[in-house]
Amino acid sequence: MPRISPRLILEAYKIHPYLPYLLPACKTIFQAKLELGWIINELPVSKHKSAIKKRFRLYPLQYILGNQPFGSNLKIECKKGVLIPRADTEEWCMELCKKLRKIKNPNDSLKVLEICSGSGCISLLIGEQLKDYLAELDILGVDVSQICVDLSQKNLELNHKYINSNKTLINFIKGDLFNKDLLSSLPIQNHELVISNPPYIPLEEYNVYHGGLEKSVIKYEPRLALVGNLEVYKSLLDNFVFNNKSCKSFIFEVGNKKQIEFVRDYILFKKFSWNVGYRIDSNGQYRNVVGWQRDCNYDLLQKMCTSIYN
Repeated sequence: MPRISPRLILEAYKIHPYLPYLLPACKTIFQAKLELGWIINELPVSKHKSAIKKRFRLYPLQYILGNQPFGSNLKIECKKGVLIPRADTEEWCMELCKKLRKIKNPNDSLKVLEICSGSGCISLLIGEQLKDYLAELDILGVDVSQICVDLSQKNLELNHKYINSNKTLINFIKGDLFNKDLLSSLPIQNHELVISNPPYIPLEEYNVYHGGLEKSVIKYEPRLALVGNLEVYKSLLDNFVFNNKSCKSFIFEVGNKKQIEFVRDYILFKKFSWNVGYRIDSNGQYRNVVGWQRDCNYDLLQKMCTSIYN
């Protein structure tokens, strides 16, 4: 638990008696005031004290409130056992949708495959952003956890009014990214775009994380959705990109530059005619590795990239 100065505790108490209990998770009075406001406004009075106690123990706010806004309109239900949607994921998804509007014409169709779909937030955001643009949009989300599949289906229903269109089809099913036969068994085939926010925290890093919000993630969010490294990206490429004749592009979230370089080197090793670039997010962190087949219209994705490997 981070140590909080007596001065900061006293300053917080003068604003509101509950505020000091939010400081271990929030670290600043400004953030603590924001969270206190959300708790008071979104939960009944009878649950305020228990919510404050949970947050004092670093329990994630999204699990306490039960949801997380995502994109322009979506509200994603959150529950323990499912990774919480992040702003940095929302950022690249919104950027991707803008590029897809330039890559595809309004009379085009698009099939998207999302691996490790979790809460369904990425698939749902793409559906919400493109539902009125494309002639046909099919999105299939796949996750190894039945808890995730069930929650993503529920989130689809909860956000139905923002995604509802006779031109858009979104489904979620259970499946393992390490299953080399999964692609051929999927109910929808011929995906042009493969996307994923996979488990990308190396085990050695996961074991030494400590303090603050990092401790909250390790303590309460599912290890299954967090821990992974190069073997994850190898399986994504082997099982869903290289053996998919329709795939023209992929975008994966990453945790470090080594994972980006692995994807680049693996494609070079396989001698496939793909271009690869990486994207650094607005916080200056390595966030995505992006790939597209050469000499196709998906080369516009290079505009998402901070740098491109030649």
